[in-house]
Amino acid sequence: MPKQSMTGGNFSTCYHCVHTDGTKAFLKVISIWDALQGPNMMRDLQQITTEYNFECDLLDQCKSMKRVVTALAFGSIKVATFPVPMNYIVFELAQSTARAEISQGLMPLDRVFQTLHHVTVGTRQLHDNRIAHQDIKPSNALIFNDGGAKLGDLGRSISGDGKSPFDALNWPGDLSYAPPEVVFGHIDSDFRIRRFATDLYLIGSLLVSLTTKASLTVYIKKYLAPNYYPRNWGGTYGSSYASALPYVELAFTEALEALEIDLHQLYPALPKQVRELIRIVRELGAPDPAIRGHWGVEGLETPTSTRYSLERYLSRFDRLATEAKLTTLRERSK
Repeated sequence: MPKQSMTGGNFSTCYHCVHTDGTKAFLKVISIWDALQGPNMMRDLQQITTEYNFECDLLDQCKSMKRVVTALAFGSIKVATFPVPMNYIVFELAQSTARAEISQGLMPLDRVFQTLHHVTVGTRQLHDNRIAHQDIKPSNALIFNDGGAKLGDLGRSISGDGKSPFDALNWPGDLSYAPPEVVFGHIDSDFRIRRFATDLYLIGSLLVSLTTKASLTVYIKKYLAPNYYPRNWGGTYGSSYASALPYVELAFTEALEALEIDLHQLYPALPKQVRELIRIVRELGAPDPAIRGHWGVEGLETPTSTRYSLERYLSRFDRLATEAKLTTLRERSK
């Protein structure tokens, strides 16, 4: 059964398929037929071609990244029943997504941290190559048969070389997961802050989503007074986030307090891990992107060049996954 995709300006359809080597795979087909029938034919054709070529080039660049989804093949095919050729990308097939898993019930905390570890590895691999994902969310955390996770859907990514078709967009990803500065229209001139710091926020939000099914953005909005919603806040769009920031930070603090209460109720046997989870969300999800991420040790500020490094989070997620698993096993053996 085909599934519509938002990638490629709504001109793609996805299927399960079998690759030429017999491997079950995931097929994304990009059709230009709808574009040919539309009122903006030339513009839509250019958009489809640009986005498809960018995604293929990006996937080719990422083929050695073990925690980023792999493209098995891409190209063009002529189907007898279809009037125009169709471009396609064949991906390795995941068993599920984190979104599907949390819809089935509470995800064990060790699985949460393991998934975050793998997604963070993929994000770090992208960042090391000056690529920002910009759309990290439960449906893009792909779960495979071995229990491991990979970061999927690079179709909205931004590259530091300026070749992404979405470079001009303040936010190319899903706006319902966007960090507060994006929602307020703030655009930082520093690529690391504008793109890498927002990826860090998305990782923190993913941690919240996998445990509560609600994004961090939803939690913050719940405690932000309506007067300070972006649509109600005075000033020109994009120019007023600094003045709104104190109110967003207050809502963030209240959201973390509520989140901690919720998590202690969901994971009563893992209070230590819950407290550490809250600390990580506080760092990764800070409303001020300039202080997001690591701030060093004992109050000493981390240099800007390394503040958005994900290396230390990898070790924390790995340790927390092990601790949560051992604690759970001990509780079950009592």
